[in-house]
Amino acid sequence: MGLSVSVQREYLGAAAGQLPPDQCLPELWIEHNDDHSRALRLLGALQRPPQRQWHCRCGEFVEGGFEQCWNCGAPMPGL
Repeated sequence: MGLSVSVQREYLGAAAGQLPPDQCLPELWIEHNDDHSRALRLLGALQRPPQRQWHCRCGEFVEGGFEQCWNCGAPMPGL
């Protein structure tokens, strides 16, 4: 089940420079207060995405968001 939200300041980015930048960022407003703790959990999950880990054919272990081996330059398998 999703959350009911509204987007505030969605188009205010064009005013950056005329207004302080931190006042031009979009915001999601939760429509039901009962959803607050669930929304915080979802936000936390988005802020900490799982890191990929894979072994390159050259034997190197590659971590993080890298899609190419730092050692030999080979692409991540499956790309």
